[in-house]
Amino acid sequence: MRLLIDDVTLARDKELIHVHIRWKGGATTSPELPRPRSNFELVSTPAAVIEEIRALATEQTDDQIACTLNSRGYRYGIEGYSQHLQRSGWLTLSEIAGKIGVHP
Repeated sequence: MRLLIDDVTLARDKELIHVHIRWKGGATTSPELPRPRSNFELVSTPAAVIEEIRALATEQTDDQIACTLNSRGYRYGIEGYSQHLQRSGWLTLSEIAGKIGVHP
């Protein structure tokens, strides 16, 4: 990549990461990528689910609450960090190389 890229500038705001790539030939590319969510955001239970759990807790045991939530479709298949990044639009080195037509 060092042979192809002259420099890269990154700027971040609350929602996006702005990338500015200046290639050796003088061309530029400026993609905008979604900001990866923090670990806290990835593992936090939505407020609506917490309220539902509080309501159920007045009438049910923990096991019953779990069964009720499962029957309502609340499944917590927590994804790993790399899956989160891929879903957010981040690419691996090989994927980037393929997009620009170079060997990684």
